[in-house]
Amino acid sequence: DAESGGILDANASACVRLGFGREHLVGSLFADLLPAPDRPRFADQLRRCQPGSRVDDLLVSSLAGADGRTFPAEIAIACGEAGERRTAIVAARDISRRMAAEDALRQSEERYRLLVEQMADGIFLADRQGRFLDVNPAGCAMFGCFREELLQLDRKSTRLNSSHTD
Repeated sequence: DAESGGILDANASACVRLGFGREHLVGSLFADLLPAPDRPRFADQLRRCQPGSRVDDLLVSSLAGADGRTFPAEIAIACGEAGERRTAIVAARDISRRMAAEDALRQSEERYRLLVEQMADGIFLADRQGRFLDVNPAGCAMFGCFREELLQLDRKSTRLNSSHTD
C-alpha cells in the first residue's frame, strides 16, 4: 500500500531471505524492516510514487531479518493502483556479495596505489595513444617535474632518451 507502506503481499524469496513467514510480513510496515535513519527517505519515495511510474533513485539501505541480523539491500519502487488505492511494488535486492566485491576491489586498489607510490622505480601508465594516465613520484623525479605536468604530456613529447629508459 503506497499510502501507509503496509505490505499487502510478499513473495517466497522475500520470506526466505528475511526469515519471516508470509503471514508475519503481510500487514506489517515495510519501513519497519529498515534502520530508523532510512525510514523518512523511504516514506518520501512512497509519497512521490505515482501510478504507472517508478521512483528512479534507488534506496541503498539494510534490511533486518527475523533473526535481527541485517544485510545490505538495494530497494526499488514501482507504482500502480488497485481501484482507488495507490499501490507500490517494493523490490529489495540483497547486495551483500556486490558490496563485498566492491570492498575487496577498493582494498586491492589501495594496496596497488601504496605499492606504486612507494616504488623507487619510475612507473608510467599510458593509453594506446601515448597519453600518460598516471605516474608515480619516482617517475616525476626522473623528469624533474610535477605529476600534473606529466599527465598533460604524451610519451613522444617527453623525448625519453636512453638514459631514462634503462
